[in-house]
Amino acid sequence: MHLKPSDCVACDQLESNVPGKLAVLKGKPSKDAYHACTFFIDHASNKVNIPLNLSTGAEEAVQAKRRFERMANEHGFYIRKYHGNNGVFATASFCSSCELLNQAIDFSGVGAKHQNDIAERMIGTITRRALTMLIHAIRLWPDVITEDLWPFALKLAVDIHNSAPTISGLSPDEIFSGHKSTKNRFRDYHPFGCPVFVLEASLQDGHRIAKWKPRSRMGIYLGNLPNQMLPRFL
Repeated sequence: MHLKPSDCVACDQLESNVPGKLAVLKGKPSKDAYHACTFFIDHASNKVNIPLNLSTGAEEAVQAKRRFERMANEHGFYIRKYHGNNGVFATASFCSSCELLNQAIDFSGVGAKHQNDIAERMIGTITRRALTMLIHAIRLWPDVITEDLWPFALKLAVDIHNSAPTISGLSPDEIFSGHKSTKNRFRDYHPFGCPVFVLEASLQDGHRIAKWKPRSRMGIYLGNLPNQMLPRFL
């Protein structure tokens, strides 16, 4: 049977002992922290989506499911089936969310996580890539890069995975969306944790500043903003 995007989605959770920094685009840094993320992997396209969670609770998993489904709906897809391990995905909250939307869901057997091998393998792959980027950045800039930036490393690892061509010549993003990109997205990526320089706001607005004042401020490259190819930085 030939699967189409959204026919079946594998799901699982990753938990972190290290609290992860929240992305705040404006205002003061949040006192909350990420402690987990929910992986959704489309069987047909191998596209990965990882909503970040404050906990591994059922309500957080349902919220992550809704965020994933909004992304799928933007591409014209309705998720038909989920496959997950027991635990949070077998709770009444998650199952009720599936039932409400007429979505099928099945589970791996007890002690048989290998039956959800697509999710297990993808979590391992993405985590190792994120860990490599994070450790590399910490060694090059130990006074600035810290372990609590792991959510950004995970997100960047997922973005790169979704943009990379597969054996078919198409990326998971292209297979899932049904549209071949005419742009090489890899030109928009930079090494995780590298310095980035942002033009001072006054100069952006066309104003002048004193001759010896800095023309830019330095930040940290943490990946690209969602749905844009603009750098995310701190």
